[in-house]
Amino acid sequence: MLMLPSSERMITYMMNNGLDLCMRCMSRMGENGRCTVCASPKDIPYDSAHLVPGTLLKTRYVVGMATFEDAEGVTYIGYDINAKCKVTVKEYFPREICSRDEYTLEVMPKSGYEAAFKSLMLDFEELNRKLMTLGNMECMIPVIDTFRENDTVYAISRNVNAVILEEALAENGGEMTWAQVKKLFLPVLETLSALHAKGIVHRGISPRTLLVDANGNINISGFCIAEARSAQSEIDASLYAGYSAPEQYQADGLQGSWTDVYSVSAVLYRALSGTRPPESNERKIKDNLIPVAELNAAVPQNVSDAVFEGMLVYTKSRLQTIDQLISGLLSAGGSHTAVFVAQDKTKPKQKEEKKQQTAKAEPNFIQKYARRGMPYGGIACLITMVILIVVGGMILYAQYQRIEEEKGVTISELSDIDIDELAGTISKVPDFVGQYIETVKSNSEYADCFRFAFEYDYNDSFPEGIVYDQSIKKDTALEKNKKLSITLYVSQGSQYEEMPDLVGSTLDYAMKVLDDMGVYYKVMPIASEEGEPGFVLRTNKGEGEKIDTNVDVIILFVKEEVTEEEKPGKGGLSGGVKLETTTDDEEQE
Repeated sequence: MLMLPSSERMITYMMNNGLDLCMRCMSRMGENGRCTVCASPKDIPYDSAHLVPGTLLKTRYVVGMATFEDAEGVTYIGYDINAKCKVTVKEYFPREICSRDEYTLEVMPKSGYEAAFKSLMLDFEELNRKLMTLGNMECMIPVIDTFRENDTVYAISRNVNAVILEEALAENGGEMTWAQVKKLFLPVLETLSALHAKGIVHRGISPRTLLVDANGNINISGFCIAEARSAQSEIDASLYAGYSAPEQYQADGLQGSWTDVYSVSAVLYRALSGTRPPESNERKIKDNLIPVAELNAAVPQNVSDAVFEGMLVYTKSRLQTIDQLISGLLSAGGSHTAVFVAQDKTKPKQKEEKKQQTAKAEPNFIQKYARRGMPYGGIACLITMVILIVVGGMILYAQYQRIEEEKGVTISELSDIDIDELAGTISKVPDFVGQYIETVKSNSEYADCFRFAFEYDYNDSFPEGIVYDQSIKKDTALEKNKKLSITLYVSQGSQYEEMPDLVGSTLDYAMKVLDDMGVYYKVMPIASEEGEPGFVLRTNKGEGEKIDTNVDVIILFVKEEVTEEEKPGKGGLSGGVKLETTTDDEEQE
């Protein structure tokens, strides 16, 4: 049967299903053949190596024009037919080691790169599956789906209406005040700290991967596999001059949380000084980094010092964690929410002279009242009363401060926190659905109001660790001073997985894939004239078949390496059994 090119197939699909979308912005096309929003025509030139605009993935996601490409793949604007909303589609497609079939859309590794292609694809899939488990973490654009198709992997995330930080800075005159930076970046730093705790390192924090949305909040984008952020790896690295850490330019550079510390410190440097920092690999030859306080005198010294220590070239000297960076940035304020107050720059000598002048001009406390005819005995009693009141007030203040510090809130923070929040303002049952279960468990205010029970089950619609239902509806009124018993139903992820294509891969690779999927499997060596020893010849489940992770066992038939002594007839394979002739029924057993 003659097969149409993929472009014609997808256009036919869209026409038959009434989808008349602009491939540049996913808005509706007008009757004049142009987009009603961006005025783009239907036919837009595109890179032939990319997916054809209009391609349908998973019978659900329409792929539009490519918006970005880096070492690990291509990012497209997309449309979710089921949810009727725009999405972002990221495709694993390291162009330098693979190509695409025009008719089938299948992605194929180039000769000699088969092992590298599969290994990096596994890393890409694992990273995005981890990101899926994060749910609606602050400053994160949720990954809502990841799947295999066209012999590669796709990750679907929510589409955010935002501009890159680089553009936002340009519109703000190139730099920001410390008060602006602190309000904008503290949530980002805390999110990075939480990601590091889960073993996720970004490696690409820069003004181009931080997005500022319509509400003025920063969202972190641009997550990549390690190889795509490391020079001299199997694929060309996508690094950001001035923001990538020096270890990312080294073949043997050890990367970790300190790598993100460097990058985010460099972004803070750029935002506070209006100047892009010098490239880190050049600084190893001649370090010409100027402290940010010397470029902007309004930046507090402790902030300048923390940024400088976060950008030290040698990893062992650099701040190692985001929490250390936060501590340095806020050391003057005393807490994560304290408002920075400029130091009194009056010289000590001037202040002392002012005190002396005031003392000469005004009579002391006793003199004032003695002149009015109050007896000294009465004055003494009055002084005693005042002292008792002051001492009592100090004791009450100290006790109050101790109580608030035990809550994790200091008196200095009260100006920035709604007083109602300290008293606990939960009067109705919150909407727990969609929240990450660990976030619920760690919320002390929830613990004061609810007695939780948790039930875990498989759920195809919610990632692992996300609450998918609750026993009491949201907005149900709470009784005052009484804990409410509530059950939260938590997703264990989908019980089913799609069988990956493992035929032709090495046994080690196949086992790693199945281990990561949590699937039971058995290795069965067979003698065969086909294939190479140690490679998977076939499996008992075909690619794309549903696998019940609790029940199904995948059998990996692997070519056995047979020596001359082990050949049939010489005692190697007893009983004359020829395993290469195993029937399909036997394989299922």
